[in-house]
Amino acid sequence: MGCQSTRVICKGFWEEGCLSQEKLCLILPCFRMQISCLQPSSGKCFSLGSRRLIASVILPEHTDPSSLYIKSDSNQILLRECSTRLRTLVIPASDLVTHPGKAILAGGIAGGIEICITFPTEYVKTQLQLDEKAHPPRYAGIADCVKQTVRGHGVKGLYRGLSSLVYGSIPKAAVRFGMFEFLSNQMRDEQGKLDSTRSLFCGLGAGVAEAVMVVCPMETIKVKFIHDQCSPKPKYRGFFHGVREIVREQGLKGTYQGLTATVLKQGSNQAIRFFVMTSLKNWYKGDDPNKVINPFITGVFGATAGAASVFGNTPLDVVKTRMQGLEAHKYKSTWDCAYKIMKYEGPLAFYKGTIPRLGRVCLDVAIVFVIYDEVVKLLNKTGDCCEDYQAVCQRSAAVDCMVGPWGPWSKCSSLCGVGSKDRTRQVTVPPRNGGTPCPDLKQRRGCFGDSPVCDTAKEVAKILPDSYKRDFKDPWRRPHMLMKEKQPSYCVYFRLKQVGAACRLHFWSSHLLRERRVCVECQGDAVGSRSRCEGDGLQGARTFWTAASIAGCQGSWVQESLQETCMCPPLSLLFV
Repeated sequence: MGCQSTRVICKGFWEEGCLSQEKLCLILPCFRMQISCLQPSSGKCFSLGSRRLIASVILPEHTDPSSLYIKSDSNQILLRECSTRLRTLVIPASDLVTHPGKAILAGGIAGGIEICITFPTEYVKTQLQLDEKAHPPRYAGIADCVKQTVRGHGVKGLYRGLSSLVYGSIPKAAVRFGMFEFLSNQMRDEQGKLDSTRSLFCGLGAGVAEAVMVVCPMETIKVKFIHDQCSPKPKYRGFFHGVREIVREQGLKGTYQGLTATVLKQGSNQAIRFFVMTSLKNWYKGDDPNKVINPFITGVFGATAGAASVFGNTPLDVVKTRMQGLEAHKYKSTWDCAYKIMKYEGPLAFYKGTIPRLGRVCLDVAIVFVIYDEVVKLLNKTGDCCEDYQAVCQRSAAVDCMVGPWGPWSKCSSLCGVGSKDRTRQVTVPPRNGGTPCPDLKQRRGCFGDSPVCDTAKEVAKILPDSYKRDFKDPWRRPHMLMKEKQPSYCVYFRLKQVGAACRLHFWSSHLLRERRVCVECQGDAVGSRSRCEGDGLQGARTFWTAASIAGCQGSWVQESLQETCMCPPLSLLFV
């Protein structure tokens, strides 16, 4: 049965998908896939918005859908409900698949637009190929051909025979892309990817199909029309009159002249183009099969594929053109035509018209592939085909997260020096049904604290041992006497962070060790004009100290607390 398509609701609008017959078709938003509504099945219109189901899924009563999973390779996909019925779940393929029906429509549109743009180059190419050496050359080159045509018939002269080509170009491109997608859908791997080798055979099949069904009869008619218009007395009054006259005089065989050459030319042509195009796309995507290709990149790849096909099959195109001209009766067969060209005109005759053909084909293929891809994307957004979509499934559409405005910035985390500020915002609408997750709700940026108290943090404390206290009584030498001293103004507890090596050389300073907690008293004699001791620091801030009596004994500490009317234990320190 091939590939069946279905739809998935995603972010409030339809995204589309395609599953192979072997995979179960159920529901989950949201996977980006493709769909065709060109050939709806005759089955029931399910609530997913599409009739194109592999099979409906009926769960036993009292079954919890949240407990059901579908396994596809490494993916585990949770089933969800749409009202009382299951919507359709698509298992994502790594390489998106296009339905042949959609490819036919997109290919026809692309072919019609392309031929209207590139026909003048096709006209010049055909004129040069028909300008045989057996007669005096009519044209000196490409520019001379264009000049003589415009002089004799105006700019419209470059479009003589366009009608026959338009009638042929639309079905030709439609058959080509439709057949390619039909064949490639059968040859893709389990992940939906088409490799370069398989694309070569798919392109060959597409080329043969378009040659037999469209190209051979239409190209024969086109060449006869152009040749007739260049004769002194044209006998065809229009497209349909010309076709009628050709069939009346030569029968249907008259429209199939050079079939072998056409099949060889179109088959090799499309094989080369699709091979190069697929190879370049696979190379560009690399390890990310879902990578989006920009239309400009597609055009560059198409032009490259077109150039490769020109150099690969121009000899076949020359033979085909000769076999489809009004003087085709000179040749017994395609092989006889090739033999006589080689014998009487030389091998270079097989590449006559290559330069104008190169420009035309590169532009032709680039335009066709770009328009084809864009039309396919447009068809992917076709409207809903089920009547109950709005009532049943719209309420289950994916809802993206929405957030409110940012709040004000907080104060700097550091009063002095480098710190940070934060601000937050609130969720106004939470995500539902696979919608876009919420963005960051918190932001942080740097700041620099410059509070007036920062001057205090810049001060360096000068310290001495507590043996320099006023009314100091040594409890170690005279244990029978209590230590009597004046109540200090306040004392500060610090955590030592850095201690200089010189501190280890003296008895009292050797007790100053890193990460040790020390108490430093501020007595009245050391209080300055601001009623505090210089260098007493800020709580939590790192400041610096130095021993007043020992050169090189210095370091840093962090204030942990400040206490009023306190008394430090023995072996403590004093502010100077």
